Amino acid sequence: MTKTEVLEMGFQLTKHYRHDEWETYRYTKGVIQVEFTYVIETGELDTRDVTIDEVVGKKMDLKALNSLDEILNK
Repeated sequence: MTKTEVLEMGFQLTKHYRHDEWETYRYTKGVIQVEFTYVIETGELDTRDVTIDEVVGKKMDLKALNSLDEILNK
């Protein structure tokens, strides 16, 4: 997964910051966030994190729950 691919999926850059020797880009779409953290000196990708925020007030049927279970609990 690359920054370009998540942008093509409709994610938006919501935060960009430097910390110590790293640089992080955060992309958000709905309740999903994807962060890419690079080593500043080399430009090498260090970590790629995916976070799903708490989902409150959304109705979910059994089919949707099964889909999430298959994806998140592999």
